[in-house]
Amino acid sequence: MLIDCYGFPSNSIAYQKQKRHFTESVKIGGFTYIRFGTDDIGPIHRLDESAADNPKLLWAYGSWADKGNISFATDLNAPIDIGAAE
Repeated sequence: MLIDCYGFPSNSIAYQKQKRHFTESVKIGGFTYIRFGTDDIGPIHRLDESAADNPKLLWAYGSWADKGNISFATDLNAPIDIGAAE
């Protein structure tokens, strides 16, 4: 199943059309991690401010508890296929 960067599935009318307010953010080193729900598994955004003149905002789908070990490589405009996880 494809989801957008806020966790809306591709069969939802909100898919790539609606934003969610974040529920939590945490800064670890040069990264700020942001999530949009209270479930451990879901979309997580990561703001990389290590290059002050070129901050990067990417997202991944995974465990909030494991956010520091997730590979963030997806642009906010691109969906992620989470398979049958939802």
